[in-house]
Formats: sequence, C-alpha cells, structure tokens
Amino acid sequence: ANYQVNMQEIAGGSPQMQAALAEQQEYEHLAQDLVDLKDLFVQLGVHVEDQKENVEIIATKVEEAEKDVEQGNVQLQQAVKYKCAVCKKKICIIGIVIAILAVLALIIGLSVGLGK
Repeated sequence: ANYQVNMQEIAGGSPQMQAALAEQQEYEHLAQDLVDLKDLFVQLGVHVEDQKENVEIIATKVEEAEKDVEQGNVQLQQAVKYKCAVCKKKICIIGIVIAILAVLALIIGLSVGLGK
C-alpha cells in the first residue's frame, strides 16, 4: 500500500520523477526478462541432457546398421561368385550331356549302319 501511494505521488510529480519511475520500471522489466531468459537456458540444458541418451542410442544404431550393410555387401559379392560358378558348372554339365548324346548317336548310327 505504501509503495502504491509513493508511486502515485511520483506519477503525479515532476517530469524528472516520472522519467525516473519509467526508467525504474524498464530496469525491473529487463531484470525479469533476464530471469526468464536464464530459466529458458536452464530448461534447454535439461532438454539437451534428456536427449543426449537418445542421440547416443541412435548413433549406436547407425554404426550397427553400417556394419550390417558392409556385411551384406560382402555376402552379395559371394553370392555373385557362387552364381557364376553354378553357371559354369551348368555349362560343363550341358556340354558333357551333349558329348554323351553325340557319342550315343554315333554308336547307334554306326550300329544301324553296320547292321545293313
């Protein structure tokens, strides 16, 4: 109550008193803004600390995924090599079957030819 009375007296006073009052209010407002800003930085620090663990987990998962991709690439290269080897074996088997059929055809052809 005393403060309000004094403020009213100052507000009704000289221009210097009114300027001093306005300046005092600006300082109080600035001080409150600084307190609010400090609180925001404290809250930001808490949020950053809370997220730190999550970021570390994500980084670990990314590293694991990178290793898995590298292993997958190695396995794909091996699969390509195995596929080429299988194709070569198929060609060899087909060649052998054709050779056997040719020999059989020759034998049958000769036996039929000799039987006449």
